[in-house]
Amino acid sequence: MSTASLESMPKRTFRRVYSVIVGFFWYYSPFNKLRKMKFYSDEEVVDKVLDGYSVSRYGDGELRIISNTPSDFYQKNDKKLGQELFNVAHSDDTKTIICFPKPLSSLKGLNMSAKLFWISNSFWYKKWWRKCIDLNKTYGNTQITRPYIDYRNKSGAKERYVNLSRIWDDKKVCIIEGEMTHLGEGNDLFADVKDIKRIIAPAKNAYDAFDEILKKALRVNNDYTFLIALGPTATILSHELARHGRIAFDAGHVDIEYEWMTSGAKKKKAIAGKAVNEKKV
Repeated sequence: MSTASLESMPKRTFRRVYSVIVGFFWYYSPFNKLRKMKFYSDEEVVDKVLDGYSVSRYGDGELRIISNTPSDFYQKNDKKLGQELFNVAHSDDTKTIICFPKPLSSLKGLNMSAKLFWISNSFWYKKWWRKCIDLNKTYGNTQITRPYIDYRNKSGAKERYVNLSRIWDDKKVCIIEGEMTHLGEGNDLFADVKDIKRIIAPAKNAYDAFDEILKKALRVNNDYTFLIALGPTATILSHELARHGRIAFDAGHVDIEYEWMTSGAKKKKAIAGKAVNEKKV
């Protein structure tokens, strides 16, 4: 470890402690308007997908790009992508469900690690979350694709997967993913799918190949449901496919979470042969 890294450690530690302590009081204060957000239940979101809606999700990675905050995720900061993410968040497209993290509004049911993360995140990025969120709208929960690891009581994860699987069971699906993602491979997550096609995109900076990925997707028959695991690019792509009359679900970590659930993992960990877009694994 370099001297510069060692010198920065106290600063990072102070920032974490500060954001949790001050963030806790801010989170539960009247100043936190995010707690007034309205959300569909996960069951309602899946019902809407079955009725022909697409799903675009926003998490901390997307917000970092919108706010032009340096990150170590698989997508470099890109001003055009940031603007598109912001525009989609405010889109009035009636066939796209926009999802934001429900922990911005309520920490109910989460384990302590997840609570501390969202208290800190919502505090540091409150200005940007508020720029993206309209308190008059109802949103889906971004965490719909994280049914396991962040929950205090993990016994409900199987039921949450039963709900999610309604999106793909007995359906034809086209998976759009990075070349190291391998969504559903090596497990039975998609055991009841009728047919699977795959479009393989770059593992890093997929947004650079957005136009090519979209062209390939639009060549797929329109009776296929798209499951997209492609970071912030998936947020934009799901919305764009909806504009072309397709059904697309921004699937995020749904496969990695399934791996953690079936292995009984107590914390985030690496999965052999699959990209895990988490710093602490």
